Amino acid sequence: MLFRFLLFTWLVVGCSAPRPPTTPMDPSAPAGPTQIVAPDAAKERWDDPSAGVPVSSDDPSWGSREAPVTLVLFSDFECSYCARLRDTLHALQTRYGTQRLRIVWKHFPLPFHTNAGPAAEAAAGVFALAGDTAFWRFHDKAFEEQEALAPERFEGWARQSGVVAVQRFRIGMASHEWASKVEKDKTLGERLGIRGTPQSFVNGVPVEGAQGVGRFAAVIDLEEVKAKAQLAKGTPVSRIYAEMSRQNRKMEPADDAEDDHKVWRVPVGAEPSQGPKSALVTMVEFSDFQCGFCARASGTVGSLRRHYGDLLRVVWRNRPLAFHDRAAPCAEFAMEARTQRGDPGFWAAHDALFAAQSDQSDGALATMAQRLGLDGGRTMAAVQSRAHRADLKRDADLADDLDVTGTPTFFINGRRLVGAQPEDVFRGVIDEELTKARALVAAGTPPERVYAEVTRHGIVKATPRVQP
Repeated sequence: MLFRFLLFTWLVVGCSAPRPPTTPMDPSAPAGPTQIVAPDAAKERWDDPSAGVPVSSDDPSWGSREAPVTLVLFSDFECSYCARLRDTLHALQTRYGTQRLRIVWKHFPLPFHTNAGPAAEAAAGVFALAGDTAFWRFHDKAFEEQEALAPERFEGWARQSGVVAVQRFRIGMASHEWASKVEKDKTLGERLGIRGTPQSFVNGVPVEGAQGVGRFAAVIDLEEVKAKAQLAKGTPVSRIYAEMSRQNRKMEPADDAEDDHKVWRVPVGAEPSQGPKSALVTMVEFSDFQCGFCARASGTVGSLRRHYGDLLRVVWRNRPLAFHDRAAPCAEFAMEARTQRGDPGFWAAHDALFAAQSDQSDGALATMAQRLGLDGGRTMAAVQSRAHRADLKRDADLADDLDVTGTPTFFINGRRLVGAQPEDVFRGVIDEELTKARALVAAGTPPERVYAEVTRHGIVKATPRVQP
């Protein structure tokens, strides 16, 4: 299953597109926002194991530990999209400098990249023997010459990057001395639900893929404001990353949060939906158009609808998370698309919004409206005036009633399933519910009444504000 997900991610985010040549960052350049911070031999030992995404002095880093925003990057030296992201990182370094942004590297070599694992071990060895400066030089060299990425090149690159103990490097590579560090990073990444590269976490907020500077800047700017507020409350500067990332990760679902077999009473009314009311299984989805996990799950949902056909109904509920600044405008956009063109208009907007996560600005939405055949002026006026805020408020109230705190969260005939789970996990729950539903129909329950019947005695945290 893991290989299938990694292969799927490779096909989606790609690892084959060529990248334009770039100017490498020079660690020996005069002090400035792009200079690598490298205490190296005198490096202070520290560890943040309680952070939402744990980091320590064992990880290569750029920038000050006291920076209000930390970007943790899980990457693969053989992935062309990771190479492309290098240009974005350089731009972010120039934009924010070492006192506002810290970048921490984690290894996540994908199994179908033959040379990614050895390259990760080599980079870990360079860091262990010569510190941050040498690591980032090796990092740039590996991505610059990605087409020549091969173990026989690593020793030369290590020497060029500043490793003096070349014989020590050679022995370490032969004995796989640094493989444990690479494996430790991979294990952490898998626990965080990572399926492909590059995967970034900005103070714990996930940013998937080779996104542009604008996408990262939107998250970084918001996190910087939040971090300053946290500092004003008295949080020590050395603890700001651990605290912020822990808070933010609580808002995202764990990818291993599976069905607990309890049934919740989740009312369904006139929300956007796909599939007939007579479907034997209804899946209610609470989602956020700016959430990377939700984008990933949308592909799974599409595959499930193709597989089950009229046996499955999908119902949408908006749950824009507070730290996603474009999630609410996108939800307004989708609901306005529905007002103008019905459910088909909503789902067309749904697909377009997830496909355009790299740019969901007002300008991008205006262009999207024209492409979808919407009235552009009317659509953007609805977005800016929050014309559908009552609909969003109803969904938010229901989400609170059902303890939906992160996205995506699904209820399959009332059974909660959290996160961008593998398709087989969804199928397991759906198949079980189909068996129950068919038994009800055989006993005389009309198909269109099955959902109401199976959820009639479901759990309700508080009296729902939306009635079925």
